[in-house]
Amino acid sequence: MKHRTYDAILTDSTAFTIGTAMLCCYLERRNLLLGVLTVLGAFTWPTLIIQGTLLIVFACVDKEADARDSGWMRICSGGAAIVFVAAAAYLLAKGATLTMPAYMPAVPLSLAAAAAYLWYGIGHIVPSRRALMRYLTPDTAVRVLSVAAAIIVVKIVQADLASMTRTYAVGAYLDVTVLSAMMYPAAHLVSHAVYFGPLVLLLILRWSDAAEFGRHYNGIAV
Repeated sequence: MKHRTYDAILTDSTAFTIGTAMLCCYLERRNLLLGVLTVLGAFTWPTLIIQGTLLIVFACVDKEADARDSGWMRICSGGAAIVFVAAAAYLLAKGATLTMPAYMPAVPLSLAAAAAYLWYGIGHIVPSRRALMRYLTPDTAVRVLSVAAAIIVVKIVQADLASMTRTYAVGAYLDVTVLSAMMYPAAHLVSHAVYFGPLVLLLILRWSDAAEFGRHYNGIAV
């Protein structure tokens, strides 16, 4: 709540609120309201439309958590870490600028810390192959087409507003997502705790329990 008063023109706390509401709608299966919040989120924070798309396509399924698929988890977590390192190396090689001032000699350490974070975090929350197979249904196809149509409409509107505000292209998503993680080693642990309180730190400390909860809903909720 303090963050809003300190930086009234930023949308960070608004995005956090919409994201929390989206998760509640997902868990309570309020799909229509989830869709509305996703559209609103698209004009609030660049990645909310992506998160909302995942929540809509991979609808909430209340079930017993599947047994861990260790081989699949290692493939996904290792692949995510490799893709991140490759993307970061590419952006730095082409001379991309970090979004905020950074201590450049520490960038390799920051890169290693972020890759390790991905390896550990994704390995716990990735849905099993059996869980993903449950979504190969006509209902999922309808949701995909509906979301695709909504995204097209949102992007058209955003393009019309581009003269008045800044929009994010795919490259901008990549720059912000990858390079922001490398400003300082584990900088996100400090910044998010400052902005949003201890929730992020508690989530990381209890990550295995949170991941178990996520697997109960096919892993998408986390």
